[in-house]
Order: sequence, then C-alpha cells, then structure tokens
Amino acid sequence: MLCIMKKLRIFQALKLLNTSAVRFTLNPSPRDCASTLSTLPWVWMSGMGPICFFLVGLLAGCNGGTPSSDWDSLKGEIRDEFPSASTITTDELENWLSSAEKLPPLLFDARSPEEFSVSHLRGAESVSSQREALKVLESVEEDRGIVVYCSVGYRSASLVEARQEMGFRNVYNLEGSIFEWANQGRPVYREGRQVGTVHPYDEKWGRFLDRDLWGWGNGR
Repeated sequence: MLCIMKKLRIFQALKLLNTSAVRFTLNPSPRDCASTLSTLPWVWMSGMGPICFFLVGLLAGCNGGTPSSDWDSLKGEIRDEFPSASTITTDELENWLSSAEKLPPLLFDARSPEEFSVSHLRGAESVSSQREALKVLESVEEDRGIVVYCSVGYRSASLVEARQEMGFRNVYNLEGSIFEWANQGRPVYREGRQVGTVHPYDEKWGRFLDRDLWGWGNGR
C-alpha cells in the first residue's frame, strides 16, 4: 500500500484537477498535457507534478496531433517524448502472460471507456476517470508488475513515465499497444468473449490498425 503522505498528495492532486487551474482541450496531444502543467510551476514545486501529469494522461485523450507515417517512426517519437518510460514489446508481454514461473502483470487500459467497451486485452482494467485513477494508485503495490497500453502507446507512455516518477519501477508501456497487438493476430476481448474488432480511435490514427479490425461500437 502507498504511504499516508503519498495518498494525501494524490488526494490534493485530484482536488487540483477539479479547479479551474487545469483545462483540457477535447483531444490534447501529450505535448498539450505537459504544457498545461508547465503553466502551474507551484504544482511542480509542491511535489504533485508527477501525480497531476499521471492523471492528466488518464483523463485526456492524449492521441492528438499528426501521426507519423509508419510504426518505426511513431515508436521513435513516443520514446523521444517519454524517454524514461520503460517499454515492453508485444512478444515479451505474450511470453510474460504465458509464463508459469512469473506472476502475470496487471494490465491497465488507458483508453476511453468507449474504446475499452469495443475490446481490450484479456483481464485488463480500464483506468480513465479520476475515481479509477485513485483506486489504482491506492491498491497496487509499488513492486507489482504492471503493463499499460492504449491505442498506439502515447497515452500509456505518459501514464508509465508519471508512475515511475512516483516510485513505481516495475511498470511498462506496451509498444504499439492494442493496435499492434491485434494487427499481429493476438486476441482481444469484450465482456469475457474473444472478438475481432478494436476501436480505431479516429480516421487519422486508425490507419495504424488493420482496416478489417475496425469497430466503433454503438452500431457504427
């Protein structure tokens, strides 16, 4: 369990996010998220910066901006944007999940509830609201293995980097995230059943997902 002081700092950060001091656009990019906090130097000086950045990454759809033209360039941009975020490949995650010798990692889905409802990795927990973020931070041991994913890796990278700054070391960003996982033929689930669709986020970012896997939900 996190110490009392860390819980207090989380609570303070949540209160801060409910004030007019922090504003989001509808679909900010990771740079927008960081820029928002840079206008609040007193937040960083108070030691709550990493927590706020973590929550900003969860609450905002940080897949804005113009995507790269190919996977290698996109992954490189994400690594440059979040250099301290530890990563794990889809092959490595599959091996970890199937290992009989290692405790399987907790899987956290940093996408929106709408995206999560279309499909997700088996056993993944959706973490997209203030309530869910606080629940995760309070209930996870700092040395527990955690893998975070989103659509392509931007939102999950921001979450991983912030968690590492808070003292969590065994946490990883899934490179390529659910798009690459599904493109490679690996299973995704909805309500415990394997399905063949993934939410493409939008037309722009959806080009990194095989078109025959697109699924919007809500009858789309």
